Amino acid sequence: MSDNLFLKVVKGAAKLGASYMASTADSLSRNSSYSDEQREQFRNVNSAFSDMQDRLSDRTTPSDYDEDYYDDCSYLEEYDRTDVVGSSEAKQNDSNDVKASSKPIVSKCFSQMTFAGYQWYMIQRNKSTVLLLSKDILEIMPFSKSRNNTKYQTSTVYKWLQNDFQSQLKNKLKDKDKERLLKIFLLSSKEIEAYIPSAKARKIEEKDRISNWWLSDGKGQFIKIIKSDGTVGTAIPIESYGVRPAILVRLKEKSK
Repeated sequence: MSDNLFLKVVKGAAKLGASYMASTADSLSRNSSYSDEQREQFRNVNSAFSDMQDRLSDRTTPSDYDEDYYDDCSYLEEYDRTDVVGSSEAKQNDSNDVKASSKPIVSKCFSQMTFAGYQWYMIQRNKSTVLLLSKDILEIMPFSKSRNNTKYQTSTVYKWLQNDFQSQLKNKLKDKDKERLLKIFLLSSKEIEAYIPSAKARKIEEKDRISNWWLSDGKGQFIKIIKSDGTVGTAIPIESYGVRPAILVRLKEKSK
């Protein structure tokens, strides 16, 4: 066996091993039978093996280069998406609702990228920022501990995003990249309609797990959710459903 072929075989085996370990660690990190500390350790293991996969694939991560993303059309058969976000920044009001652009951009599918050890769908991009939605449900929790609390800014989910999850992200980022994380939030129903109008594209393919996930706005005494079939529904705040964070990230300037 030539040295070149031997190296390819070793590299291929290493990639398969890294993929298996990353997948196993990710599965264990979602297992509620483990303590929060143990699940955090599993997430760190997942991040380490995910980074190894990137290096073995001769691919950097978007924390280093903004060009590092790839189209992932595997979950779509037919789908046209129209972005309706302002051209300079992802402009949002206090309710996180998007403002429409007069010149929409049409795309066949989302691009997928790695940031801070997690997998994301890039649902909007302009010259300076990208808006990312987590590919998977990252946590399961009630929207609020109080049945009557439907305000996003005082919800349990909001506190988790701004405290626990933000700390998790920043702990996995290099110091120079931490300031690139501009915002962490849940999408609203209006943003869902704008960014992901296809119900099929909103679905989470999870077997034997909760696949409904929270949105940030409510209707009366209920909070809106994305149901397992991808349509918008409602739930009472104390029910436990999935959390798919959205983050606004400033792109790193290209080196000249």
